[in-house]
Amino acid sequence: MEQFSFKLNVKAVSGTKFNVTKDGKRFPKKAYADFKKDIDEIMYNDLDNALLQRFMKIADEHNGFEVEIDCHFEIKNSENWGQPKVTTPDLDNLTKGIFDQVLGRIGIPDGKIFKFTIGKWYAETSSIEFKVKAHHVQEAVYKSHNNKSKKKSKELSEEEQIKQDEMIRRMASHDW
Repeated sequence: MEQFSFKLNVKAVSGTKFNVTKDGKRFPKKAYADFKKDIDEIMYNDLDNALLQRFMKIADEHNGFEVEIDCHFEIKNSENWGQPKVTTPDLDNLTKGIFDQVLGRIGIPDGKIFKFTIGKWYAETSSIEFKVKAHHVQEAVYKSHNNKSKKKSKELSEEEQIKQDEMIRRMASHDW
């Protein structure tokens, strides 16, 4: 098992809220669209290139992950700092954006996460903190009707692979 942690100085946003046009087309709310557009630059500013490459190497060498995430939301009243945030956004809505836009860029697909905890807290400044434990998990062997064993594994989706390839390309060229 290997582990790593990091912090991004950005406000977590809901990844499931959409605006709907009169003709039924859906598009993400502005806050999520901005988060998605800016996350590469945020990651580059908050984490150095060598650190990102180390995280991606660990993710590539392992097939199971435990992830703990703490989302900190800025509030001016210092008496509330460290207190749980029990208002919107909902935790399940935060998860999608964080999984796809942050963990996916590091090379951790949703399907490889077997344990996950998330929290929302009031803080002096907005940020997202990550603690990741990477494991070598023995994948299940499934038996077919004719009793032949086969190993079942999930490959990255085309979209996940494109994001990961783009992150690697940018890191290699420092073209953030």
